[in-house]
Amino acid sequence: MSQFLALPSSINVLVAGQTQSGKTFFTSKLLMHCDHMFKDPPKMIFYFFKHWQPLYEKMEEVLGNRIRFKDNIPTEQALLDEMAEVRQLHSNEKCHFIVCVDDWMDQLYKNQLFVDLVTRIAHHHCLSNIFLVQGGSVTGPNKKELHSNIHANVFMASCRDRASLRQLAILLADYACIMQSYDECAKGGRGSYLMIVTHPSSDPKLKYRTKIFPSDQEGPIIFQSRKEYN
Repeated sequence: MSQFLALPSSINVLVAGQTQSGKTFFTSKLLMHCDHMFKDPPKMIFYFFKHWQPLYEKMEEVLGNRIRFKDNIPTEQALLDEMAEVRQLHSNEKCHFIVCVDDWMDQLYKNQLFVDLVTRIAHHHCLSNIFLVQGGSVTGPNKKELHSNIHANVFMASCRDRASLRQLAILLADYACIMQSYDECAKGGRGSYLMIVTHPSSDPKLKYRTKIFPSDQEGPIIFQSRKEYN
């Protein structure tokens, strides 16, 4: 992938789609291609899962000791201790970390740790976060604050995501372009997606994208919004 499309450090990503829509497959490609997909490749990835999946074995094979799988949600101190351990292994140099939270919908909007991850911890510890969710039906006291700190939304091709997609399209005041771009992506069926990047450091002309991985022969594809050229 071209460097101008690589994601910055301390970015918070929400990957939304119904079961079997390809969320974990998308995330695995993002992580296995992390040297190309992030401007500052991560030194360590902490992957928190609820149910083991065979795809994780492929991720371990590709990433080796750069990824640690956990079947529970840690305390903040436990996570910070592991990050400090990794920094020591790299002579205390600045390290980019990624936390990935897969299939913890019952905790995501209730556990204060996740809000702290996308705000205070991300800012002070060069941390990026990736959350995999099954759509907008699950709620909780922290949902609004967490979503307000998301810098990139990935909408998998599944009709259940259209309500939350419409909400974001209205918020970004670019409804027609976003909905048309999503419909075009959805023609690819299972595993296809629209990624919307709104990080302050990202070029707004490259906001809507798909087929972003180095292995995608037809990509990357950027959907242009007329309002960026007015």
